[in-house]
Amino acid sequence: MKIRNGFVSNSSSSSFIIAKAYLTKDQVQAILDFHKKMDENEVYFGDDGNQLYDDDCYIRFECRNIADKLEKMLTKMGIQKKHYLMTDG
Repeated sequence: MKIRNGFVSNSSSSSFIIAKAYLTKDQVQAILDFHKKMDENEVYFGDDGNQLYDDDCYIRFECRNIADKLEKMLTKMGIQKKHYLMTDG
């Protein structure tokens, strides 16, 4: 598996793991709202459809073709790249 720190333009499948310890409640809600919006628009996250995992420590997305949108949203929210990991493949 390759690990990258930014958007990978030649990959259609990516995963994001976001550490909730560095997020405010509003940021967590914004991420969940982003997921809901994509789901409502039938933009699916994983190879098997809509994939979001949310526990006490992390939010994890499996996404395809929207990694750039998700990364832009995280940047706009002020979430630093050191607080999340993006993988492709």
